[in-house]
Amino acid sequence: MSKRLFKAAQQGDFNELAGTGDDVLEATDLAENTALHVAVMTGQDDFAKDLCKRCPLLLMKENMEGNTPLHCALKSARDESLFIYFMNVFLSQVGDQQKWWFKANRDRESLLFLAADRSSLECVNLLLQSGVPSDFVGPNGWTALHAAVFRRNKEIAKVLLQKDPELNRKKDASGNTPLHYAAAYDDLEMVTCILDKDEDVVTYKLNKDGHSPLHVAAGCGGVDIVKALVERCPGCVMLKDNKRRNPLHIAVEAGRRNVVEHILKDSQFGGLMSDRDCDGNTPLHLATIKGDHCMALLLVSMMPNMGINPVNNEGLTPHDILYPKRKTRIDSLIRRIILRCLGGEVGPIQYAFIRAGGMHGPRLCHLTNILKRSSGGKSCDKEDGRDDRIKGSTNSLLVMATLIIAVTFTAIITMPGGFESDNKPANSYGGTAVLTKRASFQAFVILDTLAFIFAFIAAGRLIWTSAWKGLELKINMLQNVNLMHAALMAMTLAFGTGAYSVLTRHCPWLGIVTLIGGSIIAYIPSVNLLLLMPCYYEKKKKITRALDWARNQSKLKKKRVVL
Repeated sequence: MSKRLFKAAQQGDFNELAGTGDDVLEATDLAENTALHVAVMTGQDDFAKDLCKRCPLLLMKENMEGNTPLHCALKSARDESLFIYFMNVFLSQVGDQQKWWFKANRDRESLLFLAADRSSLECVNLLLQSGVPSDFVGPNGWTALHAAVFRRNKEIAKVLLQKDPELNRKKDASGNTPLHYAAAYDDLEMVTCILDKDEDVVTYKLNKDGHSPLHVAAGCGGVDIVKALVERCPGCVMLKDNKRRNPLHIAVEAGRRNVVEHILKDSQFGGLMSDRDCDGNTPLHLATIKGDHCMALLLVSMMPNMGINPVNNEGLTPHDILYPKRKTRIDSLIRRIILRCLGGEVGPIQYAFIRAGGMHGPRLCHLTNILKRSSGGKSCDKEDGRDDRIKGSTNSLLVMATLIIAVTFTAIITMPGGFESDNKPANSYGGTAVLTKRASFQAFVILDTLAFIFAFIAAGRLIWTSAWKGLELKINMLQNVNLMHAALMAMTLAFGTGAYSVLTRHCPWLGIVTLIGGSIIAYIPSVNLLLLMPCYYEKKKKITRALDWARNQSKLKKKRVVL
């Protein structure tokens, strides 16, 4: 292509076309782009239309990427009017004998695929009316229907399915049908559109992982999709993937609690709770392996007693898996609460299991642990050792609390500035503090009293430390540490305000320095207190919610049994 023609196509200069022959117009650049390619890619639509009208055969020219000007028109971000003009010119002047131009480019993108991908219903209708094959396989094995589902365009999907109902059975490179993608995107309208054409076969199609559309919907949390698929095709409930996992396995592993609740309440899914995968794991095994204790509680509350003690290929029951779990402090705390709700020594999830009939498996390590407990020996669990270490630290806290009590009590008896003399006139108050009317002295008395109260409460609670163990020990020790922080903060501020009240009259700068120093020292424990308290209350909320939920589920289960 000449430099003059290239610039004319870039700039849309019509004058350069005058007197130019078709052989010159068909010239290409190094990327095999014709002047029509350049005009389309640079947005010179009027120039492109005029050039197309003069030389319609340019529409069939491919560049190095296999794109014709028609491909370029569909790929451009502008409206589809240019593509429609090209199509009308081609069909009217070139005719049907050149069917080869319907082929795809180097990326396997056909014109129909590109039209569906850009959600252009008018272009899709025009191409289908022109005889373009609708089942052409594009990038990653996608058909135009895959692209329509991906763009969530129900109108284009309906047109394509009306033209070729077999499209909903076509799989891509991963083995996914359009219904798999519609289920993954939680697009109920698209799922209904596909099922209306073929609900008997397409629901049973499996991808390369063995996942049916129901597996995909369960893993993505689409409860409405799950309901629609099961209602149209109840038999798909029993399908299993390559790991022999059913939809309940997938939902539990993905943490989709809403789907799990629906499956457990629907009688059509009744047999899924006891199904095992290739590793022998039931859905309850997967919940405990993952450490999802809320999911485990949900499954335990809805399962019969004999269903919570299956043994996997490693000889472990779900109850066994809970014991060696060690995570962060908060997660571990919640885990122990759940175990304790079930009757175990450790916490909530295990308590829920024991209450529901949970048992250990045949693994020797668990049997040895149980024998040691029953014979009075040391448990394999490290909780007792941790409790001993925590209790050992109470002596230091108790000594500190006693010192704070003694110091604050003494400070009240020996007030800063002294007391009024009893030998003064009758209108004076003998024995009262001299600095009573000063604001700094009043702050000193209030802060000293608060420090005394906090330390006294902490000392009283620490005396009962030996009666606590496990979870209560950790919670109460956290409260005691917070009380000690508050006492230290109040005492240091009391020191600063007391020193300020006696020094400020004769040496103001010294009183101010003392007050600032006391405030800085008090800042350190106050920051720790502010950081710890939200953590503690958040932890307490999680624990309370877990316990309340476990109790409610247990009550509901008892009612079902009575009925």
